[in-house]
Formats: sequence, C-alpha cells, structure tokens
Amino acid sequence: MIPETSVDWKAFDYKFSDNPQRAFENLAYYLFCHEFNQKNGIFRYFNQPHIETNPIRVGDKFIGFQAKYYADSVSMSSKKDELIEAVEGATRSYPGITTLYFYISREFAPSSKKNIVEPSYKIKVENTAQKFNIKIVWRGLSNIEAQLMQDSKLTICRNVFFRVDSAVQKCCESLDEHKNDILGNISTNMTYKENSIVLEHNKLDFESFLNSNNQILIVDGDAGSGKSALIKRTVINLKDEAVFLAFKSTDMDVDGKLKFLALHGLLTIDEVLDIYNEANIRILYIDAVEKYFVLENQQTFEEILWVFIKAGWKLILTIRTVYRESFHNLLLNGVKVQQYHVELISNNNLLELSNKHGFRLPSDKRLKQLLCAPFYLNLYLALDNVDDEERIALNREVFEEKIWEDIVRNNKKRKNNLPTRREQALLLITMEMLQNESYLYEIQSSDDYEAFAGLEQTGILNQTDDARKYYHSHDVFEELAVNHIFTDQYKKNIEAGQFFAKFRTSLRIRKLFRGWLSDFASREEHQNIIFKILDNKDVNRIWKDEVLLTVISAENLKDIYHKIELSMTDNNYEMLKKIAFLINTCCRVAEHEEIYFNRGNLIPFRLSKPSGYAWKELFVYIFSHKESICWDKEMVSVVIEVLDSWTKHIENKKEENTAFAGKIGLFLLEYVSNDKDLRYKLKDEKIDKLHDILCNSAWMLKDELNNIFQAVLDALRGDGGDACYAKINSNVYRMYSELAERAVTDIYHYGQIPFAMPEMTIRLMEIMWLSQGQLPVYRSVDIDSYFGIDSHLSNKYYPASAYKTPIIHLLQNNQDAAIDFLICFCNKVGENYLESHLNKDYKECMKIVIYVKDQEVGQIISDRLWKMYRGTHVGSDLLVSLLMGFETWLLNVVKNSDSNVVIDFCRDILIKSENVMLTAVIVSIAEAYPEKMIDIVCDFLKTKEIFHFDSDRFVSERQASFLLHGDNFFEEERREANKLPHRQKRLEDIILQYQTDKNEISEEEYSVRLQKIYQAIDDATKDIDTWQTADKYAYYRMDLRHYKRVINVEPDGKGNNICTVMPDFTEDMEELSKESRETRDYHFKYMDLQLWSDYKFNGNEKYKEYDKYANVTIVLEELEELWEYLCNYNGKDNFEYEEQSFLFHRYLSIVPYTCAVLLRDFGKDLTDRDRNLCRHIIFELGGLFSEISDFEFGQAGNGGEAIALGLILLINGENTKTADNKNPLYLLLKLVLKDWSNDSRIIKQIANAIWKHSSTDGWKLVYIFSLLADEYEIQIMKQREPSSLDAFLESYQQNIEQAFLKDSIGLADIDFTKLSGAVTFVVISFVSVDMKEAFKIVELTKDKTIKMIFGKKYGGKEERRNLIGYTLNFIVWFADVLLHCDNLERKVLIESFMERADITGNNYVQDLLKWLIIEQEVYGKIDEFWSIWELLKPKMIELGNKGMHDYYTNNNGPFGEDRVIVTYLFANTSWRKDVHKCDLLSEKRAAFFTDFVEKSRSVKAVFFALAKLLNTVGMETYNEIGIEWIYKLIMKDSECRVQFYDYTLYYLEEYIGSFVAHHRTEFRENTGLLQKIQTVLEYMINQGSQIAYFLGEEI
Repeated sequence: MIPETSVDWKAFDYKFSDNPQRAFENLAYYLFCHEFNQKNGIFRYFNQPHIETNPIRVGDKFIGFQAKYYADSVSMSSKKDELIEAVEGATRSYPGITTLYFYISREFAPSSKKNIVEPSYKIKVENTAQKFNIKIVWRGLSNIEAQLMQDSKLTICRNVFFRVDSAVQKCCESLDEHKNDILGNISTNMTYKENSIVLEHNKLDFESFLNSNNQILIVDGDAGSGKSALIKRTVINLKDEAVFLAFKSTDMDVDGKLKFLALHGLLTIDEVLDIYNEANIRILYIDAVEKYFVLENQQTFEEILWVFIKAGWKLILTIRTVYRESFHNLLLNGVKVQQYHVELISNNNLLELSNKHGFRLPSDKRLKQLLCAPFYLNLYLALDNVDDEERIALNREVFEEKIWEDIVRNNKKRKNNLPTRREQALLLITMEMLQNESYLYEIQSSDDYEAFAGLEQTGILNQTDDARKYYHSHDVFEELAVNHIFTDQYKKNIEAGQFFAKFRTSLRIRKLFRGWLSDFASREEHQNIIFKILDNKDVNRIWKDEVLLTVISAENLKDIYHKIELSMTDNNYEMLKKIAFLINTCCRVAEHEEIYFNRGNLIPFRLSKPSGYAWKELFVYIFSHKESICWDKEMVSVVIEVLDSWTKHIENKKEENTAFAGKIGLFLLEYVSNDKDLRYKLKDEKIDKLHDILCNSAWMLKDELNNIFQAVLDALRGDGGDACYAKINSNVYRMYSELAERAVTDIYHYGQIPFAMPEMTIRLMEIMWLSQGQLPVYRSVDIDSYFGIDSHLSNKYYPASAYKTPIIHLLQNNQDAAIDFLICFCNKVGENYLESHLNKDYKECMKIVIYVKDQEVGQIISDRLWKMYRGTHVGSDLLVSLLMGFETWLLNVVKNSDSNVVIDFCRDILIKSENVMLTAVIVSIAEAYPEKMIDIVCDFLKTKEIFHFDSDRFVSERQASFLLHGDNFFEEERREANKLPHRQKRLEDIILQYQTDKNEISEEEYSVRLQKIYQAIDDATKDIDTWQTADKYAYYRMDLRHYKRVINVEPDGKGNNICTVMPDFTEDMEELSKESRETRDYHFKYMDLQLWSDYKFNGNEKYKEYDKYANVTIVLEELEELWEYLCNYNGKDNFEYEEQSFLFHRYLSIVPYTCAVLLRDFGKDLTDRDRNLCRHIIFELGGLFSEISDFEFGQAGNGGEAIALGLILLINGENTKTADNKNPLYLLLKLVLKDWSNDSRIIKQIANAIWKHSSTDGWKLVYIFSLLADEYEIQIMKQREPSSLDAFLESYQQNIEQAFLKDSIGLADIDFTKLSGAVTFVVISFVSVDMKEAFKIVELTKDKTIKMIFGKKYGGKEERRNLIGYTLNFIVWFADVLLHCDNLERKVLIESFMERADITGNNYVQDLLKWLIIEQEVYGKIDEFWSIWELLKPKMIELGNKGMHDYYTNNNGPFGEDRVIVTYLFANTSWRKDVHKCDLLSEKRAAFFTDFVEKSRSVKAVFFALAKLLNTVGMETYNEIGIEWIYKLIMKDSECRVQFYDYTLYYLEEYIGSFVAHHRTEFRENTGLLQKIQTVLEYMINQGSQIAYFLGEEI
C-alpha cells in the first residue's frame, strides 16, 4: 500500500532545496500530462524556449504550459515582464497556439486599489495574451493542491514531491551540524589588543575554481600555516543554493564506505549524493588529508574520495606541503587539480604586520622564525602584560615561559590562587599521562574543576565526547609542561641521580627530554647539567644515552661534544664505542617516510642517510687517534658499521668526510689482516663491508688505491718468475687481492672504482681476468681455461648478467679506453680459444671474411663465439657477462645517437675485431635499430655465414631464460633483456623488413632505401650460381624480387583477394625446400596424440584441449598407424641418421602412453580387437625395453612407466604363473631389475598402481626382486661385459616360478638382514604409505633404516651404491607414513625415531621435519601433522634447555640444536613469497608457539624462527599475538646478550615496522601495548637497529 502524503510546500522546499525550480517544473509537467491524459508524455527539447514542452492538440485547442517557481521573498508584481515575455515568446515560437497554462508557486496578491481585487500586472499579462488570441489559464498553489488531493491517481506524485523521509532530514541536519562543528573550531583571525588581524591570501581565486574544469582544489602549507582558516574565510560567502559538506580525514577511517555516514543517520553515501544531485554547486571539504597516510582503512578513504569525484562534486582538500605530491600521485591521477600554496608568514610580512598593528617583534632569530607560523604568532600576540621592550628581549625559552605564565597560569585571574591551581592541574595531568603511558587523563571527582575548566576554556585542554577524559589540545602544551618540569628541577638543583626519578624510561618521555635539553643546554650557563648526568653513576644508562644522543644530534651543542671527546679513552674507549653506535643508529634522516610507512613499508628508513655534524667529528677523531685506539673485535665492528653507513650513500662519494672514512678503512684492513686472532673473530661480513667502504671511497682514495692495485698487479705478474709462487709469497697480494677482485666484479661490489679510476680498473681486468700460465694441454671441465681466462674468479660471474662486470660504467666514463680494452680482450681470448683442443680436436672454428666499406676483414667464427653474448651456448660466464654489458650499453647509445655516428663507431669495432663476438653484438644492434644500421647491414650481406649463424642464434633464444629461476637482480635483468622485441628477429628478417616496412618515411626515402638494399643484394650475389644450395635458398628468401610464384589465392571477405607467393626457386632449391617441409611434417605428425596421451596419463586437465580424442576410434586409428610405421621402420633416405633416430624414438614413446590410457580409462569402450592390439603392443614393448641399453632405458618420457602400468592392467589370474615374456609380472620383474635406481620411474609407477590391481601379485614381485636384485648387481660387477638379464633370470627360473605359483607371499617372507641398504630402501619404496604394512616395515627395519639415515655413523656393511638418493626417498616416504598411520602407531614410530636418531648432529633430521611440513599439505593431514609435532615438542624444548647457547658465535645462520629448532618452528621451509597464511598454521595453533616460547631457553633460535615466521606464512594469522612472543623472548634476554643470527634483525624490523604502522593510532589508548612496543624497540636499538630508532620516533 502506498502511504498517503499531504501537500506541504515547506516539505517541498526542504526536499528540493538544492534546485526547487527544476522540481516545480517536473511537478507541473506531471500534472499537465495527467490532466490531458498524456500517458506517454510529451515531446520536449533541451532548454525548450518559452514553454516547458511542445504544445499538444486537444480538440480544436493547441495548448502549452509554463512553470514558474518563485521564492517567498519574490514580489509577483516584479515578474510581470517575465510573464509577458513568456506569452510573446510562445506566440513567436509556436504559431497557432490557443491556450497557455501558467503553473505558479505563489498566490496572486489582491490589488492595493480600493474595491479592486484583481492585480493590474495579472490583467496586463492576460491582455497581452488576448492580442494574440491566446487564453491564459492560471494554476496557482490552491489549484495545484486541489488537483493533487482530490485525484487518488496522484498519490504517488504527492509522495514523490512532498514526503520528506525522516532519515533524509535527520542525515542532512546532522551533516550540516558536523560541518558547522568543523568550521566553528577554526579561528580565522588573530587578536592583539582587541584588534583583529587577518592574514590575506589574495592569490586564491575561489570563483575561478568553481567555474573551471578543475575538480579538486588542493590547499597546501606547513603545519600551523593557516590552511583551514583560509578555507573557512573562503566558503563563508558561498551562495545559499550551494551544497557544502565538510569532513576530517579521520571521519573516513572506517571499515567500508557503508559505515562512513553511520554517525549521521541511516543513509548511505550513495543516497546522500542522490539527495544533492540537482544542486548546481556541490562542494566537499576534507581537512588535513595528509592523515590518509596513517589511516588504518586507507582503501575506504580512497573509495569515498572517488565516489564524490565520479559524482561530479568539487573537492577542497587541505594538506601539509611535504605530502602533497605523494598524495596527488597516489590518489588523484587523471583528475584535473588546481593547487594553492599557503606560505608561512615571510619575515617582511611579519614586519609589516608588526608595524601595522603595533606589536614589537623579538630580536631572537630562532623565536622570530617560530613566529612565522600563525599558530605560534597567535600565542605570541595573546601574551599579556608584556611591554615592547620585553617582547624585543624575548628568546624561545623566555617565550615559552611567558606562554606558561600568561596562558597556562593566566596570572591576571588570581582569585582563589587560580594561576597556581591551573599550573598544578596541567602538570598533574601531564605527569599522570606520562607515567601511565597514556594520551588521555581520566577525570576524577577530586579534580580541581575550576582549574581544569579554565584550561579547557583557554584551549589548552580538550574533553572527550563522553566528558570522561581530558587530553592536550596540541602537542605543544605537553612539551611546555614537560619542559617546565625539567627546567624547574634544574632550578631547584635536584641532583643528577634523582633528576629522572619521576619519569619512566619510555620512548615518549625520552623524546620530550631530548627536545628540552637541546634548547636548554644551548645556553652556556646550563651546560653543566650534561656532565652531571654523564658523570653520575646512579643515572640509568638509558638517560645517559639520551644525553649523548642530544649532543650528537644538535649542532648548537658541538662545543659540548668536543669536551666529551676528552673522555673517549675512558674504560677501554667505551665512550667512543657508544658514540659511534649512537651516531650510526640515530643521526640519520629518512625522506618521505610517512608516505610509505603507513603501508608498513620500511624502505625510507632502510635508505636513511647520515645527517648532522657528528659524523665528521667522529671520523676526524678516529683518524687522528687510530694508532692509539684499542682495536678489539667490538671496536672494529662498530667502526666498520659506521664507516659503511656513510660511504654507501652515493651523494657522499666526494665529501671530505669520505676521505677520512676511506683512510680509516685502509688502516683497519691492514690492521686486521696482520692480526690473525682478530681476523678469526670477525665475521666475513665485516671484512666484506670493509672492502665496500674502500670501493665506495674511491674518489677520495685515488692515490692510495692506485698504489695498492699496482702492487697487486706486480704480485700477479711476478718478477719474471712463477706468478703463482709470487702470489703466495706476496704480503700485498694476501692483504689486498680480494679488494682488487671486487673492482672487476659486479655492480654490488665495485662501488665507485670504475667511475673514479677507469684506467686502473681496465689494467686490473687485463691482468686479473687472463690466466698468467699456459693454456691447458689436455681436456678440462673448466670452460674458462679454453679461452685463457683465470678460472679462480669464474664463480663471481655466475649467473651471467650485463651488470656482472664494470664494463657498462667504464664505457660511460671512458668510452675510448673501454672500447680498446674490449676489442683487445676479445681478440686475445678468441686467439686462445682457436688454439684450444675445442678447436683442434673438434674443429669448432672457421674463418670468414666480413666487409666494412669494401675493406676485407678476416674473423674467426663458431657457434659458441656467435652465441656468447646471449649465453645460449656453453661459454665463460665472465666473457658472456662482458658482452652482455657491451650490448646493453650499445643499445642505449644507438637509441639516442645519430645514424652516421653509430655507423662509424660500429665499423671501427668491426675492422679491429679478429673474431665474431663483438660482430654478433653489432648484428643484434642492427636487429634492434635497423633504420640506423642499414649501411652496416648492407655490408653484412656479403658474408653469407653471418645469416646462418644468426638463424641458429634465433632458434636458441627459446632457451635463453631456461635456467633463470632465481629472483635476484642479475637474473631479473636477464629475463627482461631476453624479452626485448629484437630477440625474435633474424638478420634475414631485417632484410625483408627494409623491403616491406615504410615506418612513416616518405616515398622518396623508401625508394632510396629499397635501391640501396637491392644494390647490396645484387653485389653480394654476383656469383650466386656457384653457391651451395642452402646459401642460395637463404638469399632467395630475403629478396622480394624473387617472390613471383602465386601458390594460393583466398578472398578476405571484404571484396579483396589475398595471394600467397613464393620465391621462384631453382630446381635444387625446390628439392631442399621439399625436404625441409617433409622433415617438418614428420616432426609434427602425431604431436596432438603425443600431448593428449601424456596429459591424460599424468592426470593433467590440458588433455581436454584435444577434444577430437574424446572419440576413442580416432585414438585407435592413429595408434594403429603409428604401430604399423614402427613395425615396418627401416629409415628414410632423405633424413639424416640422427633425424631418423629422433623420429623413431619420439614415435616409439607415444605408443605405450596411448595404450596405457586406453586400457586404464577406456577399457569398457574397447572391442576385443582393440584390447588385443594394446596387449600386443605392451607385451612387445615390455620385451624390447628389457633388452635396450641402460642409457636408452633411463631417458625421460620414453614410455617405460606407461609400459609398467599397461603390464599391471593386463595381469590376471591365468597369465602370471610362468617365468617367460608371456607373464606380465615377469616382464615387470625384468623392467625393475633393469632400473632400480633411486629415481626409477618404473618403480614409482608400480608402487602407485599394483596394490590397487592385485596386492598378491604385488608382494610376489617385491619378494622376487628382494631375492634377485643384489645377486644380479654382483654378477654385473664381476663381469667386464654387461651380463644378459635373460641368462641371469634363466638361472633362477625355478625359484621365480615357485614364487609365482605360491598362493600367498607377504612382508614376513622378506629377509631384510640379507639385503643391501639400497635394495632395502627400494623394497620399502614399493609399499604404499597408506597400507597397513607400511608401519610394520618401518618397525621391522628400524635398526637398519632409521639408524642408517638419522643416526650417528652407521656401522653396517659397506654399500655398493651411493645411498643419497635412496635416503632422500626414504625420508619422504617415512614422513608420509607418519602422516597416514593411526595415533598409536605414530607414537611408536616417533619413539623408535627418537631412540635411534642423532637429533642435533644429523642433517637428515631437519630434512624429515621439512618433508613433514610439505607432505601434510599434499595429503591434507593437518591434525595428523600436529599430532606428530606435539610428540616431538618435548625433545625440541629439551634441545633449547641444554644451557644458554653460544651467544657469541660467528656463525651466520642457525646450526646444531638451533638449526633443528628453527626447522621445527617452520623457518627452514621454502614458503612462497606471496603466502602469508595457510591452513596448517591456523589461529588455534598460536597456543603451540606461546607454549614453546615460554618453555624454551633457545632464545637465539626462537627469535630467528618466529621473526621469519611473522614475515612469511604466519604474517596474517599471528600478526597480533606475535608481539607477545617477541616481548616474552626479550624478557629472557633483558641484558641484550644474544648476538642474532643473520637476518633475524631484518625480519624483526619488517614485522615490528608493519605492526607499528598499523597500530600506532591505538597506542594512545592501549598503554599496555605501547609499553611492550617500546620495550621491543629499545631492545632492537641495542641490537643495532636504525629502523627501530625511527619507529620509536614515529610513536
């Protein structure tokens, strides 16, 4: 039922307040249509002139209507001319109109003349109409109301126009109130002596913004600059019909946009937008949008923002300047934005304001700078009882004191001692909040109400909405209160030992203390407090560190730092260590941290830069005292860290301080190298960093490094004697060889050396890369040696990459020298290769002639040399990397260079090159930039060998990324380089491209190019008749002039014909082409069947892509064809032998897979003939495979496992009794004896299938194998020639047949004591893990298998085979058995394992743990897994409780007991990077970790494991509780004795950083959590975390 609604014009005005005229027009339209029964409406134009729609015909009348909405304030008489114009206009526009209805929103007022009712203006309108024979019909409010109320059919119309939803009204009123609250708290002016001071911003043209296409106005400025005040003054004059909504950024911090307006009623954001949809001006104001970066629900903010943008609203956003660009780039791309920057008050404007309004400015520059922010200027002007002279004399300290006296205390109002009570109230609330680590003070009944109310009225305190708590209105008032407390204590001369008694050691109060001390101690008379604190033994170390941190952070305290330097030597240089540690940890600056940190991204902190004066002071001191400093392990480590932090930032490369850092580094390298004990104690990581320091200091250490590198080169070359002997006996070489090697390796190691010292770098490469001895006489597995490259550096260039050598940067900095080196080096290694056995024995090389502007140049070519720059042939990684780097550089140079310059440059290289390694790179450049290289390509046309070698290169491109599985920078660089478009081109394609592609060049240019390329082809092919067919074939393909033969014509459906043309090949070329096609056809024939059968066999859903094989008949037809081909095979004359062999073996592999699939999946669909065909093929192949060579048998994909499955499927009770090839079980035995290696696919297939088909036959097979396997292998080893398997089996025929004839054979029949270890493991691998025998076999063999694999050194007999592969198979199998057996069996197996395993000394134990984690996911055995884990838990806890572990070890990663614990806690499993939760580690498993943390004393291992877990697979599930685990671990190491394993601190930083980023808004309310976070950060800082220091500053 439709609810009834009365006609209420107030409701109408409220509902359509944004555009009432439009609404009234719509109402009139509906009424007019209803009155004249226009059910389908009336046609009208956009902005229809004079009347609302086209007139309508009603009988003999031609009727139109006009709607006029007039506000109450409008006089009807003033609208006379408008109404007359409407009549006249209707007459002009619509000839013949007879009647005009006027719908008017006002009633006519009666005439003011006596006895006359009808007003004169109404009469004049009607008279005008009468002149044109038009009748006027007036529809005033009374007419409209009567029509609406009397006609029931207009109920819906009444509801639409006059019913105001209470929810709408409530929401609109609430939003209006919210807007007023926001604007009401913004002060638009300052007051001085009752005079109002308004800061003008004349440059902001708000009207132009409203009228422009710009949708967003961003108003930016510094904190306190008056952005919000400017907006308030701007929008106060908006027109009444404008819609203006205002929100704070935090209003949008809700979980989903549907909750955005929850505080304002029941309407959603979309419904609110609909309410205001008709308004011409709609403005949304969001205050302080920089807070977006700290919102918890950023996505909601973004959604709401874009809802308004898409709805066409104008947006006004205020933001701090530092965040403007980032906010714009992140959220406002694609939107038109107008920007306005609110400047702080300039010094000149401040002076003008001072002169204009009569206030005096202080002489103190620091205070005057502070007053440029309107916030502080307002406080300054609010100071009472300060005369002009006092204002001039004010400094910052005095200013704060005046604020305290005049604003906090408000000394004017002294009644009832109110100033002191206000002061005490503020100090009370501040101290209470600091001591409770809270940002809110809970109001007590005993509080001084009057004092608190006064502070609130003054704007110092704010009250929460529930009137239960107070908080500081601005951080400045908390700082003032704390500063007052500290200053007061100083004035009262409280001794240093008690100075901090009132305070906790929280990060918050320490930060406030540093701020106070930095200003307070800047005055010389106050500086004694620093030394009192540092010298007092009763002061907590934390406060002393804060004092030192303040001194090293504030440049105005540099004099104090110099005084502290006098005590650096005390207590074995402990002060030096501490200051170096603090400078490295805390004296840093991070850029744009808010932008990233809100998302938990720590990149700005990790890239933080050294900042402040203390770095240079420290380095100068260390350098000056380096000879006297006590260089123990701790001191060396601390200094290396601080030197590394400075030098690794590229902007410091030429700083004077870098010279000090480098010289200290040189001193330390020599010192450590000569102190064997110290070198042993230091981690290799520290020495690596020492080398980094020197490489990064190269600009400032040129002379020193030149001398060092020259000495290394002299040692390498020797004094005419043996180079190796010289190296061994050279102290210089021992000390600096690693440094020299870094200079010629990758981008991560050579630092600034190639930039600062290019000539020396080249000399190093010339000597260090080339072997100083003779080339190898005999074959070598080391490919480097064939090129004469010193192989001891080869591992440094794997995997090959353009950035694995310095060549790119050398080419950028000293092109001529680098190119000369490159040519000479390639020539030298090519010469060595030519003389190596690779060429002498295998004839890899040939000589070709290339032409450079008609100059003949001889070069050595081979497939290996040509593909060297691509890394698609076996080659030296160093050489591959060098050429990759050259190509990368040259691609960039050619892209940005003139064609003539490029041609000359490349020709010079070609002329000087003696082999094709650089030539191949130039061909690559030509394929990338053919337009710039056409002259070079024309030269190449004369050398036909180039085209063949480059075509082979093109074919090999598919394998370029085959072995690139890592995610490091170098492999990623290669993957990207392999994707370059020109990789898929051949030089032959470029020749064709010249003839077909115009590439936006003119017809004339195209004609010239065509003429040039054809001339080059003609010159190159003058003697083509004498060429070999393959060469002629290639050149005919490249020349479009030969494409004259039309072989096919097809219509394109658009009236055109598409012709396929071919070259007019000669007879020999036609024959070559035919052979190529036949070869290709045979290669691709049956490819679909091969893929279908393989996918189907292995359960891959891709088989469905070959839907034609859903018809088994087609499968059988192709199978018969293939089998007939194989049976009649005798080779094809037109195929090479290798090609014939390849085709035969490929076809042969298709047949067994197809038969196995048919028998397994389509058995019911097969006829007897079909089944017999499959049986015949399987038996034939089973016999064949038992006789082929071991090499052929072991080839992957040859069909062996399919034959095994086929034989199993063919077993029946009647065909398994004889020991011959008619017995499928016998053939299976032969196959197994043929291959029972640890990776045998035959055995895996049998284990997967035989038990389901016939367990009795399965045990017979396993039993016979156990009897024969060792014997057969012994017989093979005794004989020089391979023993015949058939002959061996024939000798055991009786035993085999007896076994076949037995009714039952089982596990008990197998004597494991007589089996070798390998056979034992194979027998076990036959048994499926879900069989009841699996448990029994482990128990039966535990003293052999478990002891052999998991125990200490096994004392059993010596094995013939290497058992590593079998061992790994057993570990996986054993893990699966543990997951599949029942709880009682599981407990027995774990106990057996514990009794026999060497838990800490045997690495296979960790492998078992890892496989349990992996396999539980495969089988979905989560509960079973945790059953195992709980059984292991007591032992794992016991491992950690053997005593505090070696906290001072140099081991980089967990080892021993710790490694087992780390694996047990899931930190050694290779979780995918994108997996942050899994079913295995659900919320209910958190109790497991909590219990382990509480009970284990292995803090070091558990720290590593949990920190990693919380960054990987446990990130989402355990994010909240993880902080509890970390806190509990820290409580176990409160003195910070643990030296973390590598990456522990990194993992901790990532987890804690993310946690702080997403919870920092909670810290003000959750003090318990805040205290724990502060404890964690303090601990991490003591571990050397710079990140933790930044995080502490953030909260």
